[in-house]
Amino acid sequence: TTLWGQGFENNFPGLFDSYGGVINPKIDADGNVNAVVMGTDTELMGFLIDPALFYGVRATNESNVSIHNNVITGHGVGGILIENTDGGNHSGFSIVGNTITENGGYYGGFGVRVVNSSGSNSSDFSIHGNTIGATDSYYGNNSHGIYITNNDGGSVLDNVSIMGNTIQGNNGDGISLDNNSDNTATNF
Repeated sequence: TTLWGQGFENNFPGLFDSYGGVINPKIDADGNVNAVVMGTDTELMGFLIDPALFYGVRATNESNVSIHNNVITGHGVGGILIENTDGGNHSGFSIVGNTITENGGYYGGFGVRVVNSSGSNSSDFSIHGNTIGATDSYYGNNSHGIYITNNDGGSVLDNVSIMGNTIQGNNGDGISLDNNSDNTATNF
């Protein structure tokens, strides 16, 4: 399933406001728990994702999830959450070219969080070219820019690529990896 907000198939850069700035079509969470819940084999591109009570974008126990070229700002717990907690095998996560800012307020407040637990095997993450934190227009996130946790029950996290991101002005670490002793994290 593909949800394209800006019609990028012909390199169309988006809609413009009266000042020449790009404006993305809006997904308004209107106080719901999560603004967007991703499934397996899904793509989300080119939206302004307005505040939700918990997460801007959430994928739980899914594979082949692509989240790119969105503005994700003002969510209560965090911008993007990818969590694999069912003990299964999950792969193929792309988080590219997003602006992720001003998340947090209730607790947490991370830009991107990856949770791998309960014996899950998760692989092939690309977190590239995002702006995570403070910009000229936005404040930083209330916690870590990118927060990766690999915990519980012999979980394996493999092939995670984090490159070309601008991570600044967050209230926690730029990138934080929490890997408990009975788990494996390789190819970072």
